[in-house]
Amino acid sequence: MIFNLSDNVLIGRLQAGETTLSINNSLIKSSSTIDIYTDKYGVNPITVNVENSLITMTFLKQETDINVKVV
Repeated sequence: MIFNLSDNVLIGRLQAGETTLSINNSLIKSSSTIDIYTDKYGVNPITVNVENSLITMTFLKQETDINVKVV
């Protein structure tokens, strides 16, 4: 589930037990500078890959859903 909060803020949800979250949006460019935030303290992506229109983040498996904000 992806939400576009504004022209430069995207929200996705990493489902419990999953390790990968991908966000597709035409605002994402391979040259974009991004900040990533989660709603669980200390949970951060292990890897981040940014391409045109796609950002893919890998996390450690979580026991609960995690909201991820990309700015």
